[in-house]
Amino acid sequence: MGSFRLRELSLWAFTKHIGILREVIGFVMEALERKHRKRQLFQAIL
Repeated sequence: MGSFRLRELSLWAFTKHIGILREVIGFVMEALERKHRKRQLFQAIL
């Protein structure tokens, strides 16, 4: 019974970490995309 609870807890922690990771990756990708878009904008102006 205890091992099942532990597995459930570890699964919850894992999915939580995956969610955080996905948020971080999404934020980084968005920032890079914004930077790239700014660079394209500067190239278009210059």
